[in-house]
Amino acid sequence: VCQACVYINEKQDEDEYENPQCHMCNLRGGVLRKAFAKPTSMKRFKANMKKFKQTLFGKQIWCHTVCAMWHPKIVYDEYEDVDCSQLVMANGLSHIDGKHRCDLCGRKDKVKLACSMKECHESGGK
Repeated sequence: VCQACVYINEKQDEDEYENPQCHMCNLRGGVLRKAFAKPTSMKRFKANMKKFKQTLFGKQIWCHTVCAMWHPKIVYDEYEDVDCSQLVMANGLSHIDGKHRCDLCGRKDKVKLACSMKECHESGGK
């Protein structure tokens, strides 16, 4: 049983329940793993924890294992939750490189994957 199915069975009747969905891609469903993102500092959120709970830092986030494998800034192993801290903007509301187009799927929303070759003209030589 995947982690998302267990979560749904345990939490679906709670007030703050959100249906698990990969925060990295646009595909719905599939086998999902628990993920998290930690802010570099809690200073901006200490006065307003309600605001914090509305961010990617304060919510239970999810990702497909394959999505985690594609991105070099993701930290994970087969036994632990996926660490997405390096992908989330400091405000916790969006992903780093949110204005760029993904080289894999062509979309501009969610997490982006850029070519790793420095000479690549598509990814701006990143």
